[in-house]
Amino acid sequence: CRGEPLYLAFDQAIAYAAEASEKSGQEIRLPDVGELRALTEDACINPAIDVRTFPSTIVENHWTSEASRTSGVLACAVYTYQGNSSCRESKSTLYPFMLVIERD
Repeated sequence: CRGEPLYLAFDQAIAYAAEASEKSGQEIRLPDVGELRALTEDACINPAIDVRTFPSTIVENHWTSEASRTSGVLACAVYTYQGNSSCRESKSTLYPFMLVIERD
């Protein structure tokens, strides 16, 4: 992780991952809530993600691949301060995101 994080709306972040996947020939996507929360450490706060593994992690909501089940205008994000998740985030809000590359 180098450089500045890219902040995009939910649909833009999903499209970014799809374009990266298409151009690279690899399956690239946003992590789901469980995958992103699995990166958190209970002993770590501010950020909850181990900075030895992810040294450039910023404290912010990060988009996941999941949309809200109750509203078409909301999606799910994980807040890296303590690792809490919420599916009440407006899809138009600009948040950073991580990418997952599927490996066989």
